[in-house]
Amino acid sequence: MDNAEPPPAPEQDSPLLRKARRALKKHFGHSRFRPGQEDVISRLLEARSTLALLPTGGGKSLCYQVPALILPGCTLVISPLLALMRDQVETLLQQGIAAARLDSTLSQTEQESVLSAFTSGKLKMLYLSPERFLQPACLAVLRSRPCPLIAIDEAHCLVEWGHNFRPDYLRLASLPTLFPGTPLLALTATATPDAVQAICQAFDLDDAAVVRTSMARPNLRLHVAPTAAKRRLALLRKRLDAAGRQPAIVYVTRQETAESVSTFLQREGIAARAYHAGLPDDQRSEAQDAFLSGQCTVIVATTAFGMGIDLSNVRAVFHFDLPRSLENYLQEIGRAGRDGRTAHAEMLASAEDLTVLENFILGDTPTTEALRICLDSFLRQGPAPSFSRWQLSRHADVRPAVLDTLLARLEMAGLISPGPSSWLSCRVKLLRREESLTAGHPPREQAWIRYLLVKREKVWGRIPVDLVEAATALETTPEILAEFLRELELSGDLTVRPRERQETWFLTENISAPAPAPPPDPAVGIQSSQLPPGKAPVTAQAWTNAAIEAMQRREQSARRRLADVVDFFEAPGCLVKRLTDLFGEPGTAACGQCTRCRNPGKPPIPLPVAPPRDITLDEAEVIRMLVRQRLPALRHPRQLTRFLCGISSPATQRDRLTKHDAFGLLLDVPFDSVLTQAEASA
Repeated sequence: MDNAEPPPAPEQDSPLLRKARRALKKHFGHSRFRPGQEDVISRLLEARSTLALLPTGGGKSLCYQVPALILPGCTLVISPLLALMRDQVETLLQQGIAAARLDSTLSQTEQESVLSAFTSGKLKMLYLSPERFLQPACLAVLRSRPCPLIAIDEAHCLVEWGHNFRPDYLRLASLPTLFPGTPLLALTATATPDAVQAICQAFDLDDAAVVRTSMARPNLRLHVAPTAAKRRLALLRKRLDAAGRQPAIVYVTRQETAESVSTFLQREGIAARAYHAGLPDDQRSEAQDAFLSGQCTVIVATTAFGMGIDLSNVRAVFHFDLPRSLENYLQEIGRAGRDGRTAHAEMLASAEDLTVLENFILGDTPTTEALRICLDSFLRQGPAPSFSRWQLSRHADVRPAVLDTLLARLEMAGLISPGPSSWLSCRVKLLRREESLTAGHPPREQAWIRYLLVKREKVWGRIPVDLVEAATALETTPEILAEFLRELELSGDLTVRPRERQETWFLTENISAPAPAPPPDPAVGIQSSQLPPGKAPVTAQAWTNAAIEAMQRREQSARRRLADVVDFFEAPGCLVKRLTDLFGEPGTAACGQCTRCRNPGKPPIPLPVAPPRDITLDEAEVIRMLVRQRLPALRHPRQLTRFLCGISSPATQRDRLTKHDAFGLLLDVPFDSVLTQAEASA
C-alpha cells in the first residue's frame, strides 16, 4: 500500500474525480491511484467506454470498483474467474459495500435471492460469468434496471485465436446493442497489438479509448535456465532452497506432472501441494486455502491457479514446463511480487516439452464428421431443436469448448437464438439426516425422497440425480422433480446444484438442414461468422467447412505462439525489453537484472532438445490391433491419434478408455507422425 499523500488535485478536476479519490482512501485505504487508474476512472465517470491495458497486479479491479461506488445504480462485472468473483465479493462485503455474485456454485435459491436484491436496487456491484450474464432469463432481469457501467474483465478471452479464448465472450460483442448508452470497461493485462485491435473492434472503441501503462515490473527479475528434462527436479529443489524464494508457484503443463513434482518436493521436506482441474472441488479449494494461509509454501499447478486471486506475497514463479504462449508466460510471472518487493521468475527451459505441447494443440481439433454430427443432430429437428450440450459433446466426440464456439458463432451470425432450458440432472448435498428427511411430507413425496435421496451413493459428498430416469420411475416429469428439490432446498433440507440442462434453440430462416441428396455444393460457403441477416439459406455443410477452417487457423496460430516462446528464451538481449516490444510497448530500456543483462557477453544457450522418437514395430502392431477392434470412440484416425498421444476426449471419457493400457502410449511422439501411422493402419 502506498501511504504517501497525493499531490493537490488540479483545479480542472471534476467533482466526480475528487469524489473518486475520497472513495479510494475511505474504502480501499490507498492515498493515490496507481499509474493508469485515474485516467480510466476519469473516462468512465464521463460515460466514455474504455479499454484498460494494465499489468498483472496493476490494480485493474479498482478501475471499476471506485466508479461503482460513485455512480447511481448497480455496476455489472463480467468475469470468467470464479475465484476472483468469490474473493472480491467477500472483501467488498467486509467493507460494507453491497456486492453479490451469480455463478454455478450457488444454489437456485441463492441465485433467486441475488436477482431479487438486484431488482430491488440493493446492490452496488454484481459479478457474473459471461455464460450466466447472457442467459435470456438473467439478461431480461439485468436489463430491467438502468445500468451505470459494465466491466468486462480478462477481455482478451474474446479473441478466438488468443491464449485464453472463451466462446461466450464472442457473444459479449452484442453489449453495445443490449445496453445502449452504457459505458463499457474492457480490462486485460495480456493483449498483443493484434488482440487489442480485435477487442476494440468488438466493442466499437477507437484508439483514444485505450489506456495503456507499462507492463514492465522493475521488482520482478526474469531468468532463464536451459535445463534437460531429467535435471529439472534437482534444479527446482536447489532454486527453492535459495533465500527469499518462498512462497512460490511452480507452473506445469500436465496434471500428472503437478502430482509428481509436488510429491517429489514433499519427500524433500518442502510443504508443497498440487493444484489442477482433475482434483475434486474440495481438494482444489483446500490446496488453495493452504497456500494462502501459509500452511503450504509451494503450489505446483497447471495454468488455472492464481487467476483473479490476490497473492501479494509470492516471492517466486517457476516454469517447470514451457508455457504455451508468451501471453500465458506474462500472466503467470505477474503473480509474483505484487507487494512491490523483489521477486524471482525463472524458466527451467527445455525444448523437450514441445512435442507434448504441440500434441495438445493438434488434439483439440475435431474431425469433420464430428462437427457434421453436431450440426445435423439439431438442424434436423425442425425450427426449435432441443438437446443437451453434454450428451451431444460425448456423442459427437467434440470438446465442449468447440461445441460452445460453434453455437456462439451461429448465434452471433443471427442464424439461431437461445430459448428456454430445463434440468436433466443435478447433484444434491443433504443438510439433514436421511431418516428425518421424510418427516411431515405426504406419502407420495415421502416415496420420492426415499427414491431420490435415501441410501444413495455419494460422489464427493453429493448425490447425483438423473431427473429424466427418476421421472420415468416415479411417473412424473423432470420439471416437477426439479421444482420439488428446490422446495426441499427452501426448507433447509438440502442444497441443489444443476449439472446438465436440456436447451432449446430457435432457427431463423437463414439456416437450413442439409438435404439427404445431392450433397451440398462445396463452393457454397461463408467467409465470416458475422453473416448478416437476410442472406440466402446457409447449409450445415457450409458451416462445417467454415468451422474446420477456423479450427485450422487456430491450430496454426497456437503453433506460431509456441514457436515464439522458444525464440524468446533463445534470443539475445534483455528479456524485459523483448517482452515489452512484443506486446506493443517499444522503447523500454534494458532492465539490467535479467539473465541476459547480467551476462551481456555470453551468447544464449539453445534449449535442450529431445532426440527424435520413432514408432517401434511393437507400437505399430498395437495401433493395428486398436484399428481392428473398431472401438466406437477410436474409429477415426484422428480420434485414435489423440488417444495414443494421451489426450482425452468426450468419447474416450464416455467409454472409460483413459484407463486403457495403450492410452498415452505415444505421448512423446509428434501428433502428425502418429496420425500418419493411424491413417496407414486404417
